[in-house]
Amino acid sequence: MRGKLHREMTTIEGNTVSAIRRRAELQQLIIPLSAEIERLYDAKEKYYNESIIPDKNILTMPQSAETPNPTTTTDRAALMLERNNIRSWLTKNKRNATLFTGPKQTELLQRIEEKTTRRNQLDTLLKQQ
Repeated sequence: MRGKLHREMTTIEGNTVSAIRRRAELQQLIIPLSAEIERLYDAKEKYYNESIIPDKNILTMPQSAETPNPTTTTDRAALMLERNNIRSWLTKNKRNATLFTGPKQTELLQRIEEKTTRRNQLDTLLKQQ
């Protein structure tokens, strides 16, 4: 999630007011994620070094109702980038789906269906803009 936010931040070009505002919004989303990653890392270190088993509450990240989903962004460049990445992924994996059998093929076909749905959503969003 944090990596997706960083990638989205790098797609923002220019220093317009809206670009600066979007970067600030993304940075505000990254800060709590970084703190959460640091907290999990500390729990892991205590487990390995001191054999302290972390509390179950430490291992789950609290979900905030106000945290927006970065995949619902209305930034046209970010939407186009995500759509193109999904197209590439679909092209590659539709070919590879015939190479597998059994549960691996079923899982891949399910992910292909999910990605196709997301690509269609992105196409709709881009047409509306």
